[in-house]
Amino acid sequence: LGFDPSIRYFVDRNVGDPYLEIDIHKVDESTGKVGHCTYYSKWCIGAADCLTGRHTRYSAASTTLELMDTPGFLIKDMWTITSSSSASDTREISFLKALQEVFSGTDKLKDSFSQFVSTGPVYVNQGGMLILDSTASVFVGLLSTTHGETKDSSDNQGSSTSYVCQHRHTVSEWPRNMISAADNPNQVIIAITNAMVALNAAYTKCKILHGNLSNQAIQFQRTANGVRGVLADFDYASYAGTSPDATRAKAPEMM
Repeated sequence: LGFDPSIRYFVDRNVGDPYLEIDIHKVDESTGKVGHCTYYSKWCIGAADCLTGRHTRYSAASTTLELMDTPGFLIKDMWTITSSSSASDTREISFLKALQEVFSGTDKLKDSFSQFVSTGPVYVNQGGMLILDSTASVFVGLLSTTHGETKDSSDNQGSSTSYVCQHRHTVSEWPRNMISAADNPNQVIIAITNAMVALNAAYTKCKILHGNLSNQAIQFQRTANGVRGVLADFDYASYAGTSPDATRAKAPEMM
């Protein structure tokens, strides 16, 4: 739905291969100015299709053109739902930070969750000014919900929260693969088993419920001993006992 200036398509003049330049924006906290760094990608390795709006895309990327054949990062290009148009952490990133804090150091489950490197909203130039690439959805009724935690204690009435779609890029450590890229059924079984262990640990140690388990959320890393499953996509996560938001179409292959 529209032109995306943060992702540019090129063709390598030397070998004729297409590749992408992907900008990752970041705000300098001392000056408030928006800067960016550029990643380079030859491959879109996965996607979560959406019937209304842009698809989510996963790209294997590197920091230079020369390293595109040996990518070191995974970039998630997405439109996600937030409760404001600010540049604050999204639901997914806040939960990943909580998991990284608990499963850190030598914890054997440390690598069982997405390890993000950086994240931030995409900015676009409008009239010489950089503004957040977000939009108030036309589906106002679908993107407004009443949260139990926002009830006013005096009258016990819920308050309505307005949502917007925000364009964001998240950079994670590579290598990660979708389970569709597994070499054999045994690798699929291992990846799913490891992801289920991580799913259980997230609940028992952090009281975090994933909420959107699909074939896009279960990924794997190749290791010297085979493969290791990774649990990703915490867009719909919630803490046990709270009401998760139902504000975005989930992956069609939900389990």
